[in-house]
Amino acid sequence: MPISKIKKYASLFLEGDQTTSARLSLLEEHKHYIEQLIKTLIDVDGMLERKIVAYKDFISIRAASRDL
Repeated sequence: MPISKIKKYASLFLEGDQTTSARLSLLEEHKHYIEQLIKTLIDVDGMLERKIVAYKDFISIRAASRDL
């Protein structure tokens, strides 16, 4: 959570129980952001894995053709 949001959360906390809903909203927004970030990272990881496999295959094929 960015420092600005942490400060906002802390300020709301100090204001008392009447800010419970606002604090909940901040936490839910941050959770949604984290979920989207995780999805993006998983997608990028998959792309990198495919690229790594392609490079390894290329290197293996090239090495095998030199051995002929």
